[in-house]
Amino acid sequence: MADGKVYLVGAGPGNEGLLTVRGAECIRQADVIFYDRLVNPLLLEQAPIEAERIYCGKLPQKHILRQEVIQKMMVEKSREGKKVVRLKGGDPGVFGRVGEEAAVMEENDIDYEIVPGITSGIAAPLYAGVPVTHRDYSGSFAAITAHTKKETGEPDLDWEPLAKSIDTVAFYMGVKNLPFITKRLIEAGKPEDTAVMVVEWGTYSKQRTVKGTLADINDIVQKHAIENPSITLVGNVVKAGPVSTWFEELPLFGRYMWHVRTTPGAGKWSSEWKSQGAEVYEGPVWEETLPELTHLQKDLPYDEIIFETASDVEAFIAQLKKWSLDLRQVNCLLTAATRRAEEKWKDYGILPEFRPKEEWKSAGNVHIIGSEAWIEEIAPQGSSDIGHVLKSAASSDHTLERLLVDDSINTVIFPCRKAVTTAVEKINHLYNGDAGRWWSQKTVVCIGERTKEQAEKHGIHVNMTAGAAAQAVTASIQKCFSPIL
Repeated sequence: MADGKVYLVGAGPGNEGLLTVRGAECIRQADVIFYDRLVNPLLLEQAPIEAERIYCGKLPQKHILRQEVIQKMMVEKSREGKKVVRLKGGDPGVFGRVGEEAAVMEENDIDYEIVPGITSGIAAPLYAGVPVTHRDYSGSFAAITAHTKKETGEPDLDWEPLAKSIDTVAFYMGVKNLPFITKRLIEAGKPEDTAVMVVEWGTYSKQRTVKGTLADINDIVQKHAIENPSITLVGNVVKAGPVSTWFEELPLFGRYMWHVRTTPGAGKWSSEWKSQGAEVYEGPVWEETLPELTHLQKDLPYDEIIFETASDVEAFIAQLKKWSLDLRQVNCLLTAATRRAEEKWKDYGILPEFRPKEEWKSAGNVHIIGSEAWIEEIAPQGSSDIGHVLKSAASSDHTLERLLVDDSINTVIFPCRKAVTTAVEKINHLYNGDAGRWWSQKTVVCIGERTKEQAEKHGIHVNMTAGAAAQAVTASIQKCFSPIL
Protein backbone atom coordinates (compact mmCIF):
# COMPACT_ATOMS: atom_id res chain seq x y z
CA MET A 1 0.00 0.00 0.00
CA ALA A 2 1.32 3.44 -0.92
CA ASP A 3 1.95 5.88 1.89
CA GLY A 4 -0.62 8.56 2.53
CA LYS A 5 0.09 12.22 3.10
CA VAL A 6 0.30 14.48 6.13
CA TYR A 7 -1.21 17.97 6.13
CA LEU A 8 0.05 20.33 8.84
CA VAL A 9 -2.88 22.75 8.95
CA GLY A 10 -3.38 26.02 10.78
CA ALA A 11 -6.92 26.09 12.16
CA GLY A 12 -6.89 29.84 12.75
CA PRO A 13 -7.45 31.73 16.01
CA GLY A 14 -10.74 30.07 16.95
CA ASN A 15 -13.65 31.62 15.12
CA GLU A 16 -15.06 29.00 12.76
CA GLY A 17 -15.14 31.43 9.85
CA LEU A 18 -11.41 32.21 10.05
CA LEU A 19 -10.25 28.85 8.73
CA THR A 20 -8.57 29.21 5.33
CA VAL A 21 -10.12 27.73 2.19
CA ARG A 22 -7.18 25.35 1.78
CA GLY A 23 -7.43 24.31 5.42
CA ALA A 24 -11.10 23.45 4.94
CA GLU A 25 -10.25 21.40 1.83
CA CYS A 26 -7.75 19.35 3.82
CA ILE A 27 -10.23 18.69 6.63
CA ARG A 28 -12.94 17.59 4.19
CA GLN A 29 -10.69 14.94 2.64
CA ALA A 30 -9.10 13.70 5.87
CA ASP A 31 -9.05 10.08 6.99
CA VAL A 32 -7.53 10.98 10.37
CA ILE A 33 -7.46 14.30 12.25
CA PHE A 34 -5.14 15.04 15.17
CA TYR A 35 -6.38 18.23 16.82
CA ASP A 36 -5.28 20.43 19.70
CA ARG A 37 -7.16 22.01 22.58
CA LEU A 38 -7.18 25.43 20.94
CA VAL A 39 -8.85 24.11 17.78
CA ASN A 40 -12.54 24.98 17.64
CA PRO A 41 -14.38 21.60 17.81
CA LEU A 42 -16.91 22.91 15.28
CA LEU A 43 -14.24 22.60 12.59
CA LEU A 44 -14.36 18.82 13.04
CA GLU A 45 -17.90 18.86 11.64
CA GLN A 46 -16.42 19.63 8.22
CA ALA A 47 -14.57 16.30 8.19
CA PRO A 48 -16.06 13.14 6.69
CA ILE A 49 -18.31 11.30 9.12
CA GLU A 50 -16.05 8.25 9.00
CA ALA A 51 -12.81 10.19 9.64
CA GLU A 52 -10.98 9.24 12.84
CA ARG A 53 -10.70 12.10 15.32
CA ILE A 54 -7.84 12.03 17.82
CA TYR A 55 -7.69 14.66 20.58
CA CYS A 56 -4.18 15.60 21.64
CA GLY A 57 -4.96 18.68 23.67
CA LYS A 58 -2.63 20.17 26.21
CA LEU A 59 -3.48 21.77 29.53
CA PRO A 60 -1.07 23.36 31.98
CA GLN A 61 1.06 20.59 33.51
CA LYS A 62 -0.98 17.96 31.62
CA HIS A 63 -0.58 16.52 28.14
CA ILE A 64 -3.19 14.17 26.71
CA LEU A 65 -0.61 12.93 24.19
CA ARG A 66 3.08 13.77 24.23
CA GLN A 67 4.52 15.41 21.12
CA GLU A 68 6.70 12.38 20.38
CA VAL A 69 3.68 10.07 20.53
CA ILE A 70 1.67 12.33 18.24
CA GLN A 71 4.44 12.36 15.66
CA LYS A 72 4.84 8.59 15.80
CA MET A 73 1.09 8.08 15.32
CA MET A 74 1.07 10.49 12.37
CA VAL A 75 3.77 8.46 10.68
CA GLU A 76 1.94 5.19 11.39
CA LYS A 77 -1.38 6.46 10.05
CA SER A 78 0.32 7.78 6.93
CA ARG A 79 2.05 4.41 6.41
CA GLU A 80 -1.46 2.92 6.29
CA GLY A 81 -2.14 5.04 3.19
CA LYS A 82 -4.31 7.57 4.99
CA LYS A 83 -4.63 11.31 4.57
CA VAL A 84 -3.61 12.70 7.94
CA VAL A 85 -4.47 16.22 9.08
CA ARG A 86 -2.60 17.69 12.01
CA LEU A 87 -4.89 20.55 13.00
CA LYS A 88 -3.20 23.23 15.09
CA GLY A 89 -4.59 26.44 16.57
CA GLY A 90 -3.56 29.68 14.85
CA ASP A 91 -0.71 29.36 12.36
CA PRO A 92 1.39 26.19 12.59
CA GLY A 93 4.57 28.21 12.00
CA VAL A 94 3.97 30.55 14.94
CA PHE A 95 4.80 28.62 18.14
CA GLY A 96 3.12 25.57 16.60
CA ARG A 97 6.14 23.20 16.47
CA VAL A 98 5.52 22.61 12.79
CA GLY A 99 9.27 22.59 12.13
CA GLU A 100 9.69 19.55 14.37
CA GLU A 101 6.79 17.71 12.78
CA ALA A 102 7.94 18.49 9.23
CA ALA A 103 11.41 17.21 10.11
CA VAL A 104 9.93 13.92 11.35
CA MET A 105 7.98 13.53 8.10
CA GLU A 106 11.15 14.08 6.09
CA GLU A 107 13.12 11.62 8.21
CA ASN A 108 10.46 9.00 7.51
CA ASP A 109 10.10 9.93 3.83
CA ILE A 110 6.45 10.92 4.32
CA ASP A 111 4.88 13.33 1.83
CA TYR A 112 3.56 16.42 3.62
CA GLU A 113 2.11 19.89 3.08
CA ILE A 114 2.07 22.90 5.40
CA VAL A 115 -1.08 25.02 5.31
CA PRO A 116 -0.73 28.45 6.95
CA GLY A 117 -3.41 29.82 9.24
CA ILE A 118 -4.34 33.16 10.76
CA THR A 119 -2.33 33.66 13.93
CA SER A 120 -4.08 34.76 17.10
CA GLY A 121 -1.49 37.46 17.81
CA ILE A 122 -2.97 39.47 14.94
CA ALA A 123 -6.56 38.18 14.89
CA ALA A 124 -7.40 38.52 18.60
CA PRO A 125 -6.42 42.23 18.76
CA LEU A 126 -8.41 42.90 15.56
CA TYR A 127 -11.49 41.26 17.07
CA ALA A 128 -10.95 43.67 19.95
CA GLY A 129 -10.79 46.54 17.46
CA VAL A 130 -7.02 47.09 17.55
CA PRO A 131 -4.59 46.62 14.64
CA VAL A 132 -1.04 45.57 15.49
CA THR A 133 0.36 48.31 13.22
CA HIS A 134 -0.88 51.85 12.74
CA ARG A 135 0.59 54.82 10.89
CA ASP A 136 0.37 57.04 13.98
CA TYR A 137 1.31 54.53 16.68
CA SER A 138 3.16 51.48 15.42
CA GLY A 139 5.56 50.79 12.57
CA SER A 140 6.94 47.55 13.98
CA PHE A 141 5.47 44.39 15.47
CA ALA A 142 6.91 41.34 17.25
CA ALA A 143 5.39 38.01 18.28
CA ILE A 144 6.84 36.58 21.49
CA THR A 145 6.17 33.36 23.35
CA ALA A 146 5.47 34.16 26.99
CA HIS A 147 6.78 30.87 28.34
CA THR A 148 9.89 28.78 27.69
CA LYS A 149 11.49 25.49 28.65
CA LYS A 150 13.14 27.15 31.64
CA GLU A 151 12.22 25.68 35.01
CA THR A 152 10.27 28.83 35.87
CA GLY A 153 8.70 29.01 32.41
CA GLU A 154 9.62 32.70 32.19
CA PRO A 155 10.63 34.04 28.76
CA ASP A 156 14.38 34.46 28.29
CA LEU A 157 14.73 37.55 26.09
CA ASP A 158 16.99 40.48 25.31
CA TRP A 159 14.58 42.91 26.96
CA GLU A 160 16.22 46.27 26.18
CA PRO A 161 15.88 46.11 22.34
CA LEU A 162 12.38 44.72 22.76
CA ALA A 163 11.41 47.60 25.05
CA LYS A 164 13.05 50.38 23.05
CA SER A 165 13.03 49.29 19.40
CA ILE A 166 9.71 47.50 18.85
CA ASP A 167 6.51 49.57 18.89
CA THR A 168 4.04 46.72 19.43
CA VAL A 169 4.68 43.33 21.05
CA ALA A 170 2.23 40.43 21.20
CA PHE A 171 2.91 37.93 23.97
CA TYR A 172 1.28 34.54 23.40
CA MET A 173 -0.12 32.77 26.47
CA GLY A 174 1.21 35.55 28.66
CA VAL A 175 -1.16 35.65 31.64
CA LYS A 176 0.83 33.43 34.01
CA ASN A 177 4.06 35.34 33.44
CA LEU A 178 2.50 38.79 33.02
CA PRO A 179 3.97 40.24 36.27
CA PHE A 180 7.43 39.12 35.17
CA ILE A 181 6.94 40.50 31.65
CA THR A 182 5.72 43.92 32.74
CA LYS A 183 8.50 44.21 35.33
CA ARG A 184 11.24 43.39 32.82
CA LEU A 185 9.86 45.74 30.15
CA ILE A 186 9.74 48.63 32.61
CA GLU A 187 13.26 47.85 33.85
CA ALA A 188 14.44 47.80 30.21
CA GLY A 189 13.11 51.31 29.61
CA LYS A 190 9.51 50.89 28.46
CA PRO A 191 7.43 53.73 29.98
CA GLU A 192 5.05 52.61 32.71
CA ASP A 193 2.16 54.36 30.98
CA THR A 194 2.56 52.26 27.81
CA ALA A 195 -0.86 50.91 26.86
CA VAL A 196 -1.53 47.17 27.27
CA MET A 197 -4.47 45.03 26.18
CA VAL A 198 -5.19 41.41 27.09
CA VAL A 199 -7.63 39.41 24.94
CA GLU A 200 -8.85 36.11 26.37
CA TRP A 201 -10.23 33.48 23.96
CA GLY A 202 -9.90 35.94 21.08
CA THR A 203 -12.40 35.58 18.18
CA TYR A 204 -14.55 33.10 20.15
CA SER A 205 -18.00 34.04 21.41
CA LYS A 206 -16.52 33.94 24.93
CA GLN A 207 -13.87 36.55 24.12
CA ARG A 208 -13.05 39.00 26.90
CA THR A 209 -10.92 42.12 26.61
CA VAL A 210 -9.28 44.27 29.29
CA LYS A 211 -7.03 47.30 28.89
CA GLY A 212 -4.58 49.11 31.09
CA THR A 213 -0.93 50.13 31.21
CA LEU A 214 2.29 48.37 32.13
CA ALA A 215 1.83 49.82 35.61
CA ASP A 216 -1.67 48.49 36.33
CA ILE A 217 -2.52 45.69 33.87
CA ASN A 218 -1.61 42.95 36.37
CA ASP A 219 -4.19 44.20 38.85
CA ILE A 220 -6.80 44.52 36.10
CA VAL A 221 -6.19 40.98 34.84
CA GLN A 222 -6.50 39.60 38.37
CA LYS A 223 -9.65 41.63 39.05
CA HIS A 224 -11.38 40.17 35.97
CA ALA A 225 -9.89 36.68 36.44
CA ILE A 226 -8.47 36.64 32.91
CA GLU A 227 -6.76 33.36 32.05
CA ASN A 228 -4.98 31.70 29.15
CA PRO A 229 -5.44 31.29 26.26
CA SER A 230 -4.82 35.00 25.93
CA ILE A 231 -2.88 37.44 23.79
CA THR A 232 -1.19 40.33 25.61
CA LEU A 233 -0.57 43.30 23.32
CA VAL A 234 1.92 45.86 24.60
CA GLY A 235 2.13 49.18 22.78
CA ASN A 236 0.37 52.49 22.40
CA VAL A 237 -1.36 51.17 19.29
CA VAL A 238 -3.91 49.91 21.83
CA LYS A 239 -5.02 53.54 22.11
CA ALA A 240 -6.09 53.42 18.46
CA GLY A 241 -8.83 50.98 19.29
CA PRO A 242 -12.36 51.81 20.49
CA VAL A 243 -13.44 51.75 24.11
CA SER A 244 -15.67 48.75 23.34
CA THR A 245 -15.03 46.28 20.54
CA TRP A 246 -17.07 45.73 17.37
CA PHE A 247 -17.16 41.97 17.93
CA GLU A 248 -18.25 42.06 21.55
CA GLU A 249 -21.05 44.48 20.63
CA LEU A 250 -22.72 42.11 18.14
CA PRO A 251 -26.32 41.27 19.16
CA LEU A 252 -25.71 37.57 19.87
CA PHE A 253 -22.14 37.86 21.14
CA GLY A 254 -21.61 35.49 24.05
CA ARG A 255 -24.16 32.95 22.80
CA TYR A 256 -22.92 29.45 22.06
CA MET A 257 -25.99 27.75 20.65
CA TRP A 258 -26.84 24.12 20.22
CA HIS A 259 -29.39 24.00 17.39
CA VAL A 260 -30.67 20.46 17.90
CA ARG A 261 -31.10 18.65 14.61
CA THR A 262 -33.49 15.78 13.92
CA THR A 263 -33.00 15.40 10.17
CA PRO A 264 -30.02 15.16 7.79
CA GLY A 265 -28.59 18.35 6.36
CA ALA A 266 -27.82 21.76 7.78
CA GLY A 267 -30.33 24.13 9.29
CA LYS A 268 -31.45 27.39 7.72
CA TRP A 269 -30.76 29.84 10.51
CA SER A 270 -27.27 29.20 11.85
CA SER A 271 -25.48 31.45 9.33
CA GLU A 272 -27.59 34.40 10.46
CA TRP A 273 -26.86 33.71 14.12
CA LYS A 274 -23.14 33.42 13.39
CA SER A 275 -23.13 36.76 11.57
CA GLN A 276 -24.52 38.31 14.76
CA GLY A 277 -21.75 37.01 17.00
CA ALA A 278 -22.99 33.59 18.10
CA GLU A 279 -21.26 30.25 17.71
CA VAL A 280 -23.57 27.45 16.61
CA TYR A 281 -23.32 23.70 16.87
CA GLU A 282 -25.84 21.99 14.61
CA GLY A 283 -26.17 18.43 15.72
CA PRO A 284 -26.44 15.58 15.87
CA VAL A 285 -25.41 14.83 12.30
CA TRP A 286 -27.64 12.06 11.04
CA GLU A 287 -26.65 9.12 8.85
CA GLU A 288 -29.61 7.99 6.80
CA THR A 289 -30.41 4.74 5.01
CA LEU A 290 -33.43 4.03 2.79
CA PRO A 291 -34.50 0.40 3.24
CA GLU A 292 -36.49 -1.48 0.63
CA LEU A 293 -40.25 -1.10 1.02
CA THR A 294 -41.03 -4.79 1.44
CA HIS A 295 -44.70 -4.39 2.45
CA LEU A 296 -45.69 -2.04 -0.34
CA GLN A 297 -47.73 -3.92 -2.93
CA LYS A 298 -46.75 -3.45 -6.56
CA ASP A 299 -50.31 -2.89 -7.80
CA LEU A 300 -50.73 -0.11 -5.21
CA PRO A 301 -54.25 -1.11 -4.13
CA TYR A 302 -54.53 1.79 -1.69
CA ASP A 303 -56.89 4.68 -1.30
CA GLU A 304 -54.12 6.77 0.22
CA ILE A 305 -50.37 6.63 0.92
CA ILE A 306 -49.05 8.88 3.70
CA PHE A 307 -45.41 10.05 3.81
CA GLU A 308 -43.66 11.32 6.92
CA THR A 309 -40.56 12.99 5.45
CA ALA A 310 -38.79 13.81 2.20
CA SER A 311 -36.71 10.66 2.62
CA ASP A 312 -39.85 8.52 2.61
CA VAL A 313 -40.87 10.11 -0.68
CA GLU A 314 -37.43 9.25 -2.07
CA ALA A 315 -37.78 5.65 -0.88
CA PHE A 316 -41.16 5.39 -2.62
CA ILE A 317 -39.79 6.79 -5.88
CA ALA A 318 -36.85 4.37 -5.69
CA GLN A 319 -39.27 1.46 -5.26
CA LEU A 320 -41.29 2.55 -8.29
CA LYS A 321 -38.10 2.59 -10.37
CA LYS A 322 -37.30 -0.96 -9.28
CA TRP A 323 -40.72 -1.98 -10.52
CA SER A 324 -40.34 0.04 -13.75
CA LEU A 325 -43.35 2.15 -12.79
CA ASP A 326 -43.72 5.91 -12.95
CA LEU A 327 -45.96 8.40 -11.19
CA ARG A 328 -48.57 8.31 -13.98
CA GLN A 329 -49.41 4.80 -12.83
CA VAL A 330 -50.08 5.85 -9.22
CA ASN A 331 -53.81 6.35 -8.78
CA CYS A 332 -54.10 6.67 -5.01
CA LEU A 333 -54.07 9.87 -2.96
CA LEU A 334 -50.58 10.99 -1.92
CA THR A 335 -50.53 12.71 1.48
CA ALA A 336 -47.66 14.58 3.14
CA ALA A 337 -47.62 14.56 6.93
CA THR A 338 -44.82 17.15 7.11
CA ARG A 339 -43.80 20.20 5.14
CA ARG A 340 -40.56 18.45 4.19
CA ALA A 341 -42.49 15.66 2.52
CA GLU A 342 -44.77 18.18 0.83
CA GLU A 343 -41.84 20.11 -0.62
CA LYS A 344 -40.20 16.93 -1.88
CA TRP A 345 -43.36 15.96 -3.76
CA LYS A 346 -43.44 19.43 -5.31
CA ASP A 347 -39.91 18.78 -6.61
CA TYR A 348 -41.44 15.92 -8.61
CA GLY A 349 -44.25 18.15 -9.89
CA ILE A 350 -46.85 16.69 -7.55
CA LEU A 351 -49.10 18.76 -5.27
CA PRO A 352 -49.88 16.32 -2.45
CA GLU A 353 -52.55 16.53 0.19
CA PHE A 354 -51.01 18.07 3.34
CA ARG A 355 -52.30 16.69 6.59
CA PRO A 356 -50.11 16.55 9.72
CA LYS A 357 -50.37 13.47 11.88
CA GLU A 358 -52.42 15.31 14.49
CA GLU A 359 -55.19 15.65 11.91
CA TRP A 360 -54.89 12.19 10.39
CA LYS A 361 -57.67 9.67 11.01
CA SER A 362 -57.56 6.14 9.64
CA ALA A 363 -60.09 5.73 6.85
CA GLY A 364 -60.17 3.24 4.00
CA ASN A 365 -57.20 1.32 2.67
CA VAL A 366 -54.18 3.39 3.77
CA HIS A 367 -50.46 2.64 3.59
CA ILE A 368 -47.97 4.60 5.70
CA ILE A 369 -44.29 5.19 4.91
CA GLY A 370 -42.18 6.75 7.63
CA SER A 371 -39.82 6.13 10.54
CA GLU A 372 -40.37 3.21 12.89
CA ALA A 373 -41.25 5.47 15.84
CA TRP A 374 -43.69 7.52 13.77
CA ILE A 375 -45.47 4.44 12.44
CA GLU A 376 -45.75 2.98 15.93
CA GLU A 377 -47.27 6.21 17.18
CA ILE A 378 -50.00 6.70 14.58
CA ALA A 379 -50.79 3.24 13.18
CA PRO A 380 -49.02 0.36 14.93
CA GLN A 381 -51.31 -2.26 13.39
CA GLY A 382 -51.82 -0.71 9.96
CA SER A 383 -50.25 -1.30 6.55
CA SER A 384 -46.86 0.37 6.59
CA ASP A 385 -43.21 0.43 5.60
CA ILE A 386 -40.18 1.93 7.30
CA GLY A 387 -39.05 4.39 4.64
CA HIS A 388 -35.96 5.75 6.32
CA VAL A 389 -33.65 4.88 9.21
CA LEU A 390 -31.69 7.58 10.99
CA LYS A 391 -28.65 7.08 13.20
CA SER A 392 -26.68 9.86 14.78
CA ALA A 393 -23.07 9.87 13.62
CA ALA A 394 -20.43 9.01 16.20
CA SER A 395 -18.32 11.85 14.79
CA SER A 396 -20.96 14.40 15.75
CA ASP A 397 -21.26 12.89 19.23
CA HIS A 398 -17.48 13.34 19.51
CA THR A 399 -17.86 17.06 18.78
CA LEU A 400 -20.69 17.39 21.30
CA GLU A 401 -18.60 15.69 23.98
CA ARG A 402 -15.74 18.13 23.38
CA LEU A 403 -18.13 21.08 23.68
CA LEU A 404 -19.53 19.70 26.93
CA VAL A 405 -16.07 19.07 28.37
CA ASP A 406 -15.17 22.68 27.56
CA ASP A 407 -18.56 23.84 28.96
CA SER A 408 -19.09 25.86 25.78
CA ILE A 409 -22.83 25.57 25.18
CA ASN A 410 -25.03 28.08 27.00
CA THR A 411 -28.10 28.18 24.74
CA VAL A 412 -30.22 25.34 23.34
CA ILE A 413 -32.64 25.77 20.43
CA PHE A 414 -35.40 23.16 20.08
CA PRO A 415 -37.01 23.41 16.62
CA CYS A 416 -39.51 20.60 17.27
CA ARG A 417 -40.65 18.05 19.85
CA LYS A 418 -38.38 15.34 18.47
CA ALA A 419 -35.42 17.66 19.04
CA VAL A 420 -36.25 17.72 22.75
CA THR A 421 -36.21 13.93 22.98
CA THR A 422 -32.99 13.74 20.97
CA ALA A 423 -31.15 16.25 23.15
CA VAL A 424 -32.38 14.74 26.41
CA GLU A 425 -31.17 11.30 25.33
CA LYS A 426 -27.74 12.67 24.38
CA ILE A 427 -27.26 14.64 27.59
CA ASN A 428 -28.56 11.83 29.81
CA HIS A 429 -26.14 9.41 28.16
CA LEU A 430 -23.14 11.71 28.54
CA TYR A 431 -24.04 12.63 32.13
CA ASN A 432 -25.13 9.12 33.12
CA GLY A 433 -28.72 10.24 33.63
CA ASP A 434 -27.78 13.09 36.02
CA ALA A 435 -28.39 15.98 33.64
CA GLY A 436 -30.74 18.20 35.63
CA ARG A 437 -28.03 20.62 36.70
CA TRP A 438 -26.75 20.93 33.12
CA TRP A 439 -30.18 21.95 31.83
CA SER A 440 -30.75 24.37 34.70
CA GLN A 441 -27.71 26.38 33.62
CA LYS A 442 -28.80 26.75 29.99
CA THR A 443 -31.05 29.19 28.17
CA VAL A 444 -33.67 27.18 26.28
CA VAL A 445 -35.64 28.40 23.26
CA CYS A 446 -38.51 26.38 21.78
CA ILE A 447 -40.07 26.81 18.36
CA GLY A 448 -43.80 26.56 19.02
CA GLU A 449 -45.95 25.84 22.04
CA ARG A 450 -46.05 22.07 21.55
CA THR A 451 -42.26 21.95 21.57
CA LYS A 452 -42.32 23.92 24.82
CA GLU A 453 -44.77 21.44 26.33
CA GLN A 454 -42.47 18.57 25.37
CA ALA A 455 -39.48 20.26 27.00
CA GLU A 456 -41.42 20.94 30.20
CA LYS A 457 -42.46 17.27 30.36
CA HIS A 458 -38.75 16.51 30.71
CA GLY A 459 -38.38 19.05 33.50
CA ILE A 460 -36.58 21.60 31.31
CA HIS A 461 -37.25 25.26 32.04
CA VAL A 462 -38.06 27.08 28.79
CA ASN A 463 -36.94 30.71 28.67
CA MET A 464 -38.85 31.67 25.56
CA THR A 465 -41.00 30.44 22.68
CA ALA A 466 -40.40 31.73 19.15
CA GLY A 467 -42.23 31.50 15.84
CA ALA A 468 -41.21 29.01 13.16
CA ALA A 469 -39.52 31.43 10.77
CA ALA A 470 -35.87 32.44 10.51
CA GLN A 471 -36.46 36.16 10.96
CA ALA A 472 -38.94 35.64 13.77
CA VAL A 473 -36.57 33.36 15.65
CA THR A 474 -33.63 35.69 15.23
CA ALA A 475 -35.63 38.74 16.27
CA SER A 476 -36.95 36.93 19.35
CA ILE A 477 -33.48 35.82 20.39
CA GLN A 478 -32.07 39.33 19.98
CA LYS A 479 -34.96 40.82 21.95
CA CYS A 480 -34.73 38.26 24.75
CA PHE A 481 -30.98 38.08 25.15
CA SER A 482 -28.57 40.80 25.99
CA PRO A 483 -24.91 39.98 25.25
CA ILE A 484 -23.16 37.87 27.86
CA LEU A 485 -20.13 39.71 29.21
